[in-house]
Amino acid sequence: MTRYKIITKEPNSDQNMTIYLESENKEVARKKIEAKDLIVVKIFEPKSVKPQKIKKLRESPPSHSEHQILKDIFPIKPIIATQSDNSEQDIWEQSPAQVTGIVKYGFLTILSTVVLVVGILFEPLVLYLTPLCVLGFLLQFIAISSTHFKLTTERIIITTGLFSRNFEELELFRVKDYQLVQPFALRFFGLSNIVLLSSDMSTPSIILFAIKDGTVVRDKIRKGVLDNREKMQVREIDI
Repeated sequence: MTRYKIITKEPNSDQNMTIYLESENKEVARKKIEAKDLIVVKIFEPKSVKPQKIKKLRESPPSHSEHQILKDIFPIKPIIATQSDNSEQDIWEQSPAQVTGIVKYGFLTILSTVVLVVGILFEPLVLYLTPLCVLGFLLQFIAISSTHFKLTTERIIITTGLFSRNFEELELFRVKDYQLVQPFALRFFGLSNIVLLSSDMSTPSIILFAIKDGTVVRDKIRKGVLDNREKMQVREIDI
């Protein structure tokens, strides 16, 4: 690379500017300057640049226009802010399976069947109860779907409700114990419950019910609890 002294000026301007540019050769240096919509007045070969003059020019700060041109020629790479390791991040999210409402779904199914049979064979007015049975199915489905579990690097958050939302939170460092429970009905569908016991008086226990991959989720909770206890310097003492 060769350092060239280049005299340039902007279009429609009589004021010359001096730029020092490192380039492979003279032609490449000229193309770089012309690419910035500048007019090249003269390019000095390196041997014709006097050291004293270079030193003097270095001591004097560049003008605003020269500074802007230098920034265009030698762009500064932007510093991209990355997310801090200490910021809270989501680890796992899930809603309970609809199988948790199997008892209510079964009851509504039987009730709907009785309404249809009685309405068709005996009293047609009973058929007007059919929309209520359908509404019962819909409300049960919405009640389960609106429940949402979230595990972050710092908390466990349970969201319930459709129109009025309720957020229940538990800090991981407050978790004292965690249990994986697999009732037969849930185990048949590959589901399980996770019971969390905490030292928080307002939230002594939390149940994450009818979730998939319960063992994996339990291990993630365990790791989060240990990490947060170490970060918060919390030690559990039984009295």
